[in-house]
Amino acid sequence: MSFLIDPPWLYATGHVYGRLMPERTPAARAIHTATAGAFLATSVSLYLNRPWTRPIWELCRAEDGRDWMLNSGVFRIDHRRAGWRVHAASALLFATYPWWLWLGERAARASAPPPAPGGRAFSPALNGSSSTAPAGAPAAAA
Repeated sequence: MSFLIDPPWLYATGHVYGRLMPERTPAARAIHTATAGAFLATSVSLYLNRPWTRPIWELCRAEDGRDWMLNSGVFRIDHRRAGWRVHAASALLFATYPWWLWLGERAARASAPPPAPGGRAFSPALNGSSSTAPAGAPAAAA
């Protein structure tokens, strides 16, 4: 997780979600929210150098979590002297995380073929239905 890697990763993840769940069902919204929350919780914790993130930034060969978030092993921002401008820019970048995920979902849904008549998006459970019959068809007797 870093400011360089997270946006494309979120977009790609959103694209997968958009292809697997072409409708904005309650389940799709819940998965979107959980994913954005997981990315934000991990990335903000890295930025704040929370102790539990140490294995992540050590694997990335960074000096600490903020170094990884800001520099990603590519840039040379002085993460130890990050002032209010760097913190403000970081907060703005964090605020875009749900947007990147949504953009990926939107792109996938825009390029998806229209569903077949009576078809389902992904699965009955994700569509909020316990029936496996196509929409409008009677459910099979047990």
